[in-house]
Amino acid sequence: MDSTIAQLDRARQARPKGVTALGVLATLIGLLGIGGGAVLISNTDVTLAALSAFALIIGFLYLIAGVGFFRGNERAWALGMIVSVLALIRNSAEVATGEVAFGAPGVTVATIVIYYLTRPAAKAFFGRVPMGANSSPSH
Repeated sequence: MDSTIAQLDRARQARPKGVTALGVLATLIGLLGIGGGAVLISNTDVTLAALSAFALIIGFLYLIAGVGFFRGNERAWALGMIVSVLALIRNSAEVATGEVAFGAPGVTVATIVIYYLTRPAAKAFFGRVPMGANSSPSH
């Protein structure tokens, strides 16, 4: 019940522009991951097929996180962090296999998502303020 009330309070407050941008980015990356993963999963190269299957899973998770970002869902923050770390690992593996043109943009996007989700405005919007922390700035 408290989680629902907190989510409604966040929905009433202004969503930071960066969170809106992350919602759009995560949704687009999710759709691209689903599409690209689905097309390449049947590849005869086992490594490429495995990376494609992983991309498909990450795509679905990014899509869910993107919707959660728009809604201000507390769990979207955690899902966004987890999926971005997984994407960072997956895309780094892609770069390591020589697919730099496909992996490097994914590494960049995952890094941006992780960076922004750790900023104070994003953490506060998703209710990630440490226990006992004052809502006013300390400086």
